[in-house]
Amino acid sequence: MKRLRIFCSALTVMCFIGTLANPILSVSAKTTVTEVAPAKTVTKEIGENYKVGQVYHGFKLIEDGQLKDYNAVGRIFEHVKSGARLVQFKNADPNKYFAVTFRTPTDDNTGKPHILEHSLLMGGSNKYPIKQLLTYFLNGSLANEMNGYTQADRTFYPFATVNEQEFNNLMDVYLDMVYNPRVQSLENIFREEAWHHEITDPKNQIEDTGVVLNEMKGALGSPAQQLNIAINRSLLPNTTYNFVSGGDPKNITELSYKELVDYYKKYYSPSNSFIFIYGDTTLDDKLKHIDESFLNKVTKTTIDSKIVKQKPFTERKYSEAEYGIPKEQPTDNKDYLSLNFVTGDSSNIEELVSTQLFTQLVLNNENSILHKNLRDAGFKNISAFSNPGQAQSITTILASNTDRKQKELFEKIVMNSLKEISKQGIDKELVASTLSSYELSDKISKSYTKEAGMSLYSLASMGFAYDTNMLSPFKANDAIMEKLKNASKTRYFEKIIDDKFVNNNFTSLVTFKAVPGLNDKEKEAEVKKLADYKSSLSKESLNALIKSNVELKEWQSTPESPEVLAKIPLINVDTLTPKITKTPLEINRVDGVKVLYHPMSTNGTNNLSLYFDTTSVKQNQIPYIKLLSSLLGSMDTKTHTQDELTKLSAKYTNGLSTTAYAAPSINHKNTYTPTLQVSATSLNENAPNVTKLMLEIIKDTKINNKEKLKLIIDNTKANLDSSIANDPLKLALNKNSSNNSAYSAYMNNLAGIEYYNFISDLSKNFDKKYDELVKNLTEVSKTIFNKNNLTLSVTVEDSEFSKFQTNLTNIISNLPSDKLTTQNYKFNFSDKKEAYTIESPINYNIQSFNYKDLGYNVKGSLQVLSPLVNSFLWDTLRVKGGAYGAYLSADETGEMTIFTYRDPRIKESFQDIKTIPQFLENADKISPMQLNQYKLDALKSYYIPNSIYEKASESDMLYFSGVSDDYRQNCIDEILNTTSGDLKSYSEIFEDGLKENRITTIGNIKAIEANKELFDSIEPLVK
Repeated sequence: MKRLRIFCSALTVMCFIGTLANPILSVSAKTTVTEVAPAKTVTKEIGENYKVGQVYHGFKLIEDGQLKDYNAVGRIFEHVKSGARLVQFKNADPNKYFAVTFRTPTDDNTGKPHILEHSLLMGGSNKYPIKQLLTYFLNGSLANEMNGYTQADRTFYPFATVNEQEFNNLMDVYLDMVYNPRVQSLENIFREEAWHHEITDPKNQIEDTGVVLNEMKGALGSPAQQLNIAINRSLLPNTTYNFVSGGDPKNITELSYKELVDYYKKYYSPSNSFIFIYGDTTLDDKLKHIDESFLNKVTKTTIDSKIVKQKPFTERKYSEAEYGIPKEQPTDNKDYLSLNFVTGDSSNIEELVSTQLFTQLVLNNENSILHKNLRDAGFKNISAFSNPGQAQSITTILASNTDRKQKELFEKIVMNSLKEISKQGIDKELVASTLSSYELSDKISKSYTKEAGMSLYSLASMGFAYDTNMLSPFKANDAIMEKLKNASKTRYFEKIIDDKFVNNNFTSLVTFKAVPGLNDKEKEAEVKKLADYKSSLSKESLNALIKSNVELKEWQSTPESPEVLAKIPLINVDTLTPKITKTPLEINRVDGVKVLYHPMSTNGTNNLSLYFDTTSVKQNQIPYIKLLSSLLGSMDTKTHTQDELTKLSAKYTNGLSTTAYAAPSINHKNTYTPTLQVSATSLNENAPNVTKLMLEIIKDTKINNKEKLKLIIDNTKANLDSSIANDPLKLALNKNSSNNSAYSAYMNNLAGIEYYNFISDLSKNFDKKYDELVKNLTEVSKTIFNKNNLTLSVTVEDSEFSKFQTNLTNIISNLPSDKLTTQNYKFNFSDKKEAYTIESPINYNIQSFNYKDLGYNVKGSLQVLSPLVNSFLWDTLRVKGGAYGAYLSADETGEMTIFTYRDPRIKESFQDIKTIPQFLENADKISPMQLNQYKLDALKSYYIPNSIYEKASESDMLYFSGVSDDYRQNCIDEILNTTSGDLKSYSEIFEDGLKENRITTIGNIKAIEANKELFDSIEPLVK
């Protein structure tokens, strides 16, 4: 999705930009249809009546106050005996959030904080001595946001749930995991989650494997991640940020089990911990339980975990770093130049917010003097970003796909441009409109969403990490907004330029050099090192190593006893009465055009979406639909320049978005509704201006601006290259299913490998193809933007809808109404087994089939089947095989897709996948507790809250996909009625389906070549 301009809330703007690292899980495919209660005012009278200075179950109340901007009460406690800190953020959000946090600085790259996070979540605890403990809740609860996160200076363990009993259960599990973990006495946990030398036959070579080791090979295979590390090292060399808290694969194998345990003992004390409790939940019972079960026997100790800040530089530092590209790939314009500034201190919330706003206002504004001067000098791919989630925030101006020899020119242009902007002053209209958009986003952000608890936790945790007041960020909003409102009348942002950039010596310039074959050299060195190590072992030592591997596999494979599993505190699905909550939807017609109307309380705002059916576009022009969606708002119109459009969008909306996609039907894999969507949220009084702006960009965009068109295509190519390097999983999934599904084949042309090839070709041959490009874009635009293609969606309060209809009429009356011919797309499907090579040390493996194609009608819920199979895949492919993740995705069109994520293996993983039928053959023997567990997981998506506009958007998608309320309720009934026998019946389906051997791999070239017999075709993904 492309937006003209979008900002976050005043106090959440800094939370999730580069702050969260290394979650233990990162793949999710569930959606929600759950209703969310509107925000309510919560007063201290509604909450418990606490008094500052009093002690409650061992916790002394330090601060207590109303947080009016959030309709909440905030409290800070300290446990007198242990020193543990606790913050309550009491409001009416039913999605209660919990997190326990430890400050965890590190002094090397072995990944101690990250490995410990995995070991605690997966290793079990004294009270819950169960291997892979967290998975029982991941696959068996209503909870969301359940995970662990390792940041550069702290580690936290969160979950959220709407169920009070489950909240109490999980709080007990989490606190026992972190305060009483089994990893202190079980080395196998370390060997599984961190690393170990793997060898099972004396004739084989030794390989290093482990969940974190393989995860970080994938994570640090991304040039973007490597560059971020280089930036931190250039600016903060004497701090914890100089190191990779997640672990560098080259150093992870240097970590010993004893060192990990010592690290735990040093930092995982209640005295170094912070507990956060958010939402509509009682507190007194929780304080009592935490005190009696975990803290009252602990004595407060002094722990040196202070996050040290870097002393500012007196002059700019220059550094170089390298990243690998394929051996045969030319290095022309493959380098990066990064000019970096330390621009903020964690204790100054205004500074962090204003710097990020400035980044959007100037540094990421392609119409700014900075961008224009850089483009004129030949720098085409310019971006900027801030990382405020650490003690000293960094702002970076980045030139991608460039030549490192242009370093001095890049530096000179950036600094001179910033001086010029400061001298001339920033366009006051742009400042005012930007802040208008900012205020609107702040207004919208106050509703309860799935992410609300984590967003607010992130702010409080910064106070804990950096020894500032944990509630002060929530009280700063009014003062910050007041200063920002006057910014266009003062030199507020110009002063940021002067102080934080022009006159700031605390800066660095990083040259990031592309080196062909670098990754191969590192892999060869690793292989040689392990071969030398094996040669150094005596026969007895080698046999002992093999024996230790056998013992590890035996330990991993030993099932937990029923007595131990009975300790897991799952809620009973029989106590739930799940019912869908219907998002209000009235289907009207205005001037012959269908209107999806959602009457809801929107606090003086509205959302308008224009859905244009694109089935009249010729098949060979499908990729142009996606390209067109990225051009709208990014090019001049007949009336306004792109710079003026940006100002108008910011003035009247929180971001005008344009995107192209297809809504799949639930009935058949070859049925779908392709759409180009234009949407915006605005204040009600601005709706007429928004509709006028929408009409302007869809009718009057000047597509034939050659220079601008070239820039957009080149930037799109660069962004797609970065996406492939960071996470090619979506491409792999789409390419695999496109061999058997018209919907997926369409999406492949719109957002998959076919679209990537389309953009790459345009970028490479732009001048040659320019006339053809403009011709096709013009034809596609005229075909799509037609009254007969249009469906409108409006979300606004009922009292406003009659007035709002004038805006709808204005749109409809200004669109042509030509008769259109619906195209009959015909895609060529293939049975080819395909592999695509990328510059990555790990792999992404996909295998799929369609059970409806095989003639099967399933009994029992696919949503219950998925967690059952996922538990098997987790144990087989992650725990034993070393992949970071492995999952089943099943849908009602018949598609069954099994995939592995950041996987060191290929052939062996496909072999493991083929054992699913054998596993399901025994599904009728699962215990009632396990069946209850999987049903809970299946119901989870119906208990996750959405904001008003998220609900409206999802309701629209359900409409286009043909999903009725009765169908959704039937899904719930199927979940509740599924039996273990139903699950066993899938064994035959998988047995037949996996014989089709429809496989796709994207990954390491040498690993793919070593398994070339598996594939019909092998080709590089990036050409």
